[in-house]
Amino acid sequence: MTGDDAQACEGVRIAALADLRARLGMPVTPGAPVASAIPHLLITDPAGGWVAVDGSGLVAGFAQVALREGLWILAQLFVSPATQGAGTGRRLLNRAVEHGPAAAAGLIASSPDARAISLYGRLDGFELHPAVSASGTIDRSQLAGEPGVREGSGADLDFAAELDRRLRGGPHGPDLEHLIDSGAQLLVLPDRGYAIAEAEGPGIVAATDPAAGIALLRECLARTSGPASMRRITAGQQWAIRTALDLGMELRPWGPLFTRGSGAATGAYLSHPAFC
Repeated sequence: MTGDDAQACEGVRIAALADLRARLGMPVTPGAPVASAIPHLLITDPAGGWVAVDGSGLVAGFAQVALREGLWILAQLFVSPATQGAGTGRRLLNRAVEHGPAAAAGLIASSPDARAISLYGRLDGFELHPAVSASGTIDRSQLAGEPGVREGSGADLDFAAELDRRLRGGPHGPDLEHLIDSGAQLLVLPDRGYAIAEAEGPGIVAATDPAAGIALLRECLARTSGPASMRRITAGQQWAIRTALDLGMELRPWGPLFTRGSGAATGAYLSHPAFC
């Protein structure tokens, strides 16, 4: 993949997500736009991107991997609706898996598409963790600010990196800076955790214990101004499920998180859809 492919890949991503949402009976356009991760990953992992082209030479699919120390992440894999079911996704995944085979840990945040789940479920060494999403208008009367949670700064990034290593097998590294530069807020509960607060809710929550995770999650939700959402909560994150329900959010089945040698699907951690 090169920079010249980025626009075409973004078109594939948008078309694939719109098709998936339509098949699931969801609004085709999400409530808030999501900044593309394609250019960022091209800069930070230039050798970790591949495109598939159709008979006309047009981009029909792409995949991007992020290597973060000893952690391999399938950041993105999308195939155009017209090409799905022809083996394009499998070929892209095979190339992605060959990149960084020495990584001790791995993460894949799957969409709820049955074909994607089956594809990832066949990978050796990966474990499937069922997940739900949460969305809706929250009960703000229960959110009055969380004691101890403060705005973060660049001085907190080393703490975040060390916590990431413990919880998921590797730091986010440049991904946190990318999210902050894209408009997200870094929140910190000193010595206990951090979160990335985005417009509709938490982008990432990482904490040493569930109570700290709840405090950071509630602060992220308190900073939303309309309907809130949590993109993926696994079965091992009951603390987040209970928090969502207590605030009046609605749960629905969503794509699972696949892990290999990583604790990201359990404990006080909520993953990002692209950067895990």
